[in-house]
Amino acid sequence: LSLRQLSHVIVVILYCINFIIPLVESLSTRLSPSKRPRRYGNSSCTKIQRGRISWHRHSKSRFPCCPAAATCIRLTNNDVDENTELRFLKDVTAVWTKYTDYGDLPYESALRALKAYHEVHGNLVIPRGFIVPSRDEYPPEWHGAKLSRHIYNMKWWQKHIAQHSHRVAQLNQLGFVWERLQPEWNLFMESLVYYSSMYGNVMVPSSFVIPHEDERWPKAIWGYPLGNVVYRVRFRNDFLLGENAVERKNQLDGLDFVFDVSEHNFLKFFRALRMYSKIESENNSRTSSLSPREHTTIRVPSKFVIPTGKEFGWPEDLWGYPLGAKCLAVRQKELYIKNHPDRKKALEEIGFRFSGNATLGWLDVVHAAAIYSQMH
Repeated sequence: LSLRQLSHVIVVILYCINFIIPLVESLSTRLSPSKRPRRYGNSSCTKIQRGRISWHRHSKSRFPCCPAAATCIRLTNNDVDENTELRFLKDVTAVWTKYTDYGDLPYESALRALKAYHEVHGNLVIPRGFIVPSRDEYPPEWHGAKLSRHIYNMKWWQKHIAQHSHRVAQLNQLGFVWERLQPEWNLFMESLVYYSSMYGNVMVPSSFVIPHEDERWPKAIWGYPLGNVVYRVRFRNDFLLGENAVERKNQLDGLDFVFDVSEHNFLKFFRALRMYSKIESENNSRTSSLSPREHTTIRVPSKFVIPTGKEFGWPEDLWGYPLGAKCLAVRQKELYIKNHPDRKKALEEIGFRFSGNATLGWLDVVHAAAIYSQMH
């Protein structure tokens, strides 16, 4: 073997060793539970499942976590023997498995949690992402729970409130937001209606969250992740499956909800181009020096922005639209037209030029060269 071939063989052998050794270690760990490492936290540890305790990934580490708690419970000792581990798992399971469903907790326990929140914040407009902290003012069984998720839902209301009218008065004193006790679809539609009335459309950014303590919005939808829900409706058809699908889609159509954002943006660009061509044709109709080709070709300066004001003749929804920058992006980055030959053809039919001066005819080039020669 030559030196080069020998080096290749050595590289292959080293690669195989690097692949096989971790595989053998993994198999031996699975087949020999008693030999598993007993280190937790940032140390390496293997997956185990006893009772209600499961492993949760955090970066490259794993450690046991109670499914009812939001914060993980770690063992700080580097080495833990079998008896200590079993005792730990048994104790944690005894404490938490009873309350994996917070809706099953007694009403009095939930009321104490609500009163504790009210004392701290002065209301019960609980953010959807609020997690009960592990502090003395909150009942320990609620530590780590997402309070609004388990309180503001119909299951909790039916089990603890519907048949107990005297509890309504208790919650009213705390400022309970009853409007949040409705189906998620209703909250979504209410949020969309308010957004449309404020912004004139329902093109909600995916990161938009209804702000807290903004009196323009109903308290029931404070903190509602409207942008994320709109995204899921468009791409996953959330709420639009089942027997109510047609009715709900009609409700969205009534708000001019945009399901295909790419098509919507292209149609807006296409309409702006046609309006630009029409306005420019009217302005140049008296110019006899332009050839028929130049009349039909759309030439938009790269820095052109549609002016604001009715006196310019543009539709109000196009005011401030950066048409020149969009034309440049279509030519250079295939904005709107990538993988859409039908859109490209439609632009060509109205006179949009994709390659700048590259599409000029030979006679046009010769004529321009002759003029340049005469001038210089």
